Amino acid sequence: MTYGQGGKYIVGGDGIPYGPFPAPTPPITCIIPAWNEEDTVGPVVEAFLWCRYVRPIIVSVDGWTEDDTAVIAGAHLKGEHNGTVLRNPRIVHGKGQTLMAALAQVRTPYVFFCDADISGLEPDHISIMISDATTDETSLTIGVPDIPDNYPEDREWAWPWVSGIRCMPMRVIRPLQLHGYLTEVQINSVFYHSQISIRMERLFGVKSPYQMSERRLEDMEKDAAWGHQHGILP
Repeated sequence: MTYGQGGKYIVGGDGIPYGPFPAPTPPITCIIPAWNEEDTVGPVVEAFLWCRYVRPIIVSVDGWTEDDTAVIAGAHLKGEHNGTVLRNPRIVHGKGQTLMAALAQVRTPYVFFCDADISGLEPDHISIMISDATTDETSLTIGVPDIPDNYPEDREWAWPWVSGIRCMPMRVIRPLQLHGYLTEVQINSVFYHSQISIRMERLFGVKSPYQMSERRLEDMEKDAAWGHQHGILP
């Protein structure tokens, strides 16, 4: 994987370097899906609070969550004027369902998905991604955290494609029925088939955990198969 100016990797775009944040900014809703993320959800919410053009902030808590994620997220939101915490019932489980519960409340033309388990996210990271996603040159921006030390070297090319940090227009995402933990693959596919360009931003200093498991390896293989089939991955 190679990146150009500003840490970019362009897919289908024209490679124009990003400039100042555009004004006026289209309304943007942030959705933060969370499952047992009490240790990390607070700083993620705080990063978006600094971006006053991103409202509301919706923290959608997985129905199987067993810790204080919802309580901590609510404390960091600092009031309903900034957003809300969805305490989903147990029937809402898995990333896809957790996102769908929040998407039903979105009324803005753009939405920003951000995983709750990351660290090091800064308002500048968010601003750059929004600047990219709301220009005419691109409609999907994927934020790419630093590659974890335990990530398989022969799969490093897949790391950006499974990132859960994304900014995109609701007109494309709304028809989707997201399910399970392969939501990123679904989003990749719909944007690719819509012939909409995808832009990737390296989020230097942002850390995302990676737990090796048989299921995760299977997910990566499915992602790889999709990329190979459409000729956009090596």
